[in-house]
Amino acid sequence: MTERTAAVPIDQESAVERAALGQRDRVRFWRAPRWDDLECLSAEFVRHAYAPHLHDTYAVGVIEAGAERFRYRGAEHIAPAGSWSRSRPTRCMTGGRGMSAIAIGCCIPRSR
Repeated sequence: MTERTAAVPIDQESAVERAALGQRDRVRFWRAPRWDDLECLSAEFVRHAYAPHLHDTYAVGVIEAGAERFRYRGAEHIAPAGSWSRSRPTRCMTGGRGMSAIAIGCCIPRSR
């Protein structure tokens, strides 16, 4: 499988297996009707990591604390606190904590 075909598009809530969250992992999902039902996430991950997945629209994230380790376009990356990221539609990616827990926020617009 290539990175472009390794996963199917899913929403953020479906990407988080609640049973796999650690006791200290926290995640909240909501939609913002004011911005065309924008899909939003706020999370603190101590243990959780996303399996390879993709989105059918752009995803924009902000690392509020800690650092996020993720694989994107075939390479491993670290995004420190204060950085932001975006992923292109149909690009396979992963995500999880770097050396310590992370606090992140992410928004994904609806596909048309």
